[in-house]
Amino acid sequence: MTIRLAQPPEAIAEAARLRQSLKPAKAAAILDVDRSEIYKLIRQRKLEAHGHGTRALRVYADSVEAYRAARHRGAPAPAPAQGNLDVKHHEAVAYLRTLGVL
Repeated sequence: MTIRLAQPPEAIAEAARLRQSLKPAKAAAILDVDRSEIYKLIRQRKLEAHGHGTRALRVYADSVEAYRAARHRGAPAPAPAQGNLDVKHHEAVAYLRTLGVL
C-alpha cells in the first residue's frame, strides 16, 4: 500500500516553518486562561493546533492572536471549522487499524 501526500513533504515542512507555534501553557498565558481551556478551544476548533512529535501539541500563534482580538472586541470567536474533528479522527484511526497500519 502506498500513501500519497497532497503536497510533497518539503512543501509541508516549509509551510509549518512559516507559522509560529506556541506551547499550550504560553497560549494560556497570552489569553489569561487555564491551560485546560486552551485544549477545550482546540477541541472546539476555535484555536488551530498541530502535533509536535508523538505527544506534544503546539498552538498556532496567529490563531491565538485572532482569538484574543475577537474576544477583546467583544465579537464572537471565529467560527469552528466544519465537521467534528474527534469523530473524523476516530474514523481515520479505525480505518488505519482495519488496514493493519496501527
